[in-house]
Amino acid sequence: MRSIYSRKEVDDLISMMSDECCIWIDNDFQRKEEYKKIIDKGDRHELVRLIKTLYEKNIELNKNHKKLRSADEKFLREAENMLYDEFAYSLNIPREEVVPYIKQHI
Repeated sequence: MRSIYSRKEVDDLISMMSDECCIWIDNDFQRKEEYKKIIDKGDRHELVRLIKTLYEKNIELNKNHKKLRSADEKFLREAENMLYDEFAYSLNIPREEVVPYIKQHI
């Protein structure tokens, strides 16, 4: 079991989000395996990279009227749930305010 991040640690992680590089893997099988490892490990920095990657890929696909694959959507939801619940707790805000908080601070 891991400890909950403090407000400062959450803010520090959020401030680093814009600097994180993407981890898109073109091969579906390899991408699933890598993303599964990230989810299983639960490393917050890797979860941030995963979320950022899938957000950016989704924007790119939407421009071409396409969607993320269902497996990628599942990984995105899992990573968001893992991070955003903890962020809400640490920041003492409702979960639905986490994304606006992040956008405001990056």
